[in-house]
Amino acid sequence: AKPEPDIADEMEVLSKKIESTLQFLNNRINYVNNFITPLEITMHPVVLSHSINKITEKLSFAQKNKEKDSLVYTSHLFKANFLTWQILFYPNGFGAEKGKNIAIFFGLKEGDPKEIYTYTYSIELINTRENGKNFKTNEFTFDFQNGSHYTGVSNLYLIKNLSTDGFISKENTIEFRIYLKPKNLKKEVSLYIKQIASQESEKSKQVEHIKQNNNNPK
Repeated sequence: AKPEPDIADEMEVLSKKIESTLQFLNNRINYVNNFITPLEITMHPVVLSHSINKITEKLSFAQKNKEKDSLVYTSHLFKANFLTWQILFYPNGFGAEKGKNIAIFFGLKEGDPKEIYTYTYSIELINTRENGKNFKTNEFTFDFQNGSHYTGVSNLYLIKNLSTDGFISKENTIEFRIYLKPKNLKKEVSLYIKQIASQESEKSKQVEHIKQNNNNPK
């Protein structure tokens, strides 16, 4: 009788194949970008980590200006999986949660305009105490599109409890992380391959153009 297949062994082999494929893609990406701005494709969640300085002043200012719905702090741009992301932090909350809870939103700033990128995500507040526990939301799923297309949590954490619960550091900062993972890795990888091929083609044209100019000096 044939032995039953070991599911754990099969999963390990599959995982190694995926890791090998992604490493190959990463090498091509680094080549396209001349090793200056390497991008990473990963089967594991991408982490967008961001901190807000002088948080108590920002919270105080927000409380004194509750009528301002547009009070928001934007992060720098994050490059991940060939896409550009940005985080929005509302110290006084957003919408119905204004004045009660901080809100964190994020969105896809740059991607292929013709594509929809489905990702699962969760948001984590980092506790600054030695034995403090981080606060992490459940996982959500969202279809991201090119441009200012944002999602997030408007009732992330009570403003009045941030300090007492250990989420404001001695340096007066608050730190949070967003964990992003493609819902359909196979589709995402196919999009990456398409974009890599396009960039490789463009780079080859540039190299050829330089060669022609060198061979035909004015």
